[in-house]
Amino acid sequence: MVRKAVTESIWTNTKLNAAGYVIDPLCPLCGLHPDTQWCRRWVCGRPDVAAARDEAVPNWLVHQAKFEGEKSPLFKNAWATTPAMPPPAKEDVLWKAYDAEGNAANMQDVASNGFVFLDGSCSREPLARLNRAAAALTVVHLEPPYKLLGYIHGPVVRSLPQTPQAAEYVAYAAAAQIAIADTTLVGDCLGVVNHHAMIPEQKFGPRRKYAGVMRWVSKQKGAANIDLFEKVKSHQKVASSLMPRTNKSLRRDTSTPL
Repeated sequence: MVRKAVTESIWTNTKLNAAGYVIDPLCPLCGLHPDTQWCRRWVCGRPDVAAARDEAVPNWLVHQAKFEGEKSPLFKNAWATTPAMPPPAKEDVLWKAYDAEGNAANMQDVASNGFVFLDGSCSREPLARLNRAAAALTVVHLEPPYKLLGYIHGPVVRSLPQTPQAAEYVAYAAAAQIAIADTTLVGDCLGVVNHHAMIPEQKFGPRRKYAGVMRWVSKQKGAANIDLFEKVKSHQKVASSLMPRTNKSLRRDTSTPL
């Protein structure tokens, strides 16, 4: 019940009425105010409710709650920020691109016709719901001396799991957006590499967790330009990652059109 209260998951009469149910939105105990969690906690005037409130909290706190109003996250949902556990990043954080010198650039300016190194990661917080995943891509020229062309990074949207594997898939999806010519991907997540090489019937299977991401990738113009996906060990230097044919290489299956 505490978890439902702090996440506002309790179906009060006001909430039920707003959802389309034919029900009186007023408090069923006193009938003097809308039946919301905040009103139940701080306003309801039924004698036994008021007595329980007076016993639980001091009078000054009740006055403060009424002064702050129903929009206060503290008095409405018992939310409070703490320096040791900052709130999750806002969803309006955009993906950012940089050129080889580290100057801000557009995604199109870092378009790939060479090697794209993919990686994903995820922060680990005391509460799993505060975990935050992100992905990054580094674009390198296809021919020696493998000149750096730019790099891109950004967050994994909240609709996807906040895990390292989800971040690897998001990096793969981002690569499909910037591949304007023959592109070789280089990554350390075998799951994504294998998924990339599957035939469409397997790749988009309903039981595959990230089939939706792969289907979205298949609709991108750059998907057809991803010719090869190199699997390398993690934490490798660029030179060793580009050693020809010493790593597991998987081409996308082209027997069936995307």
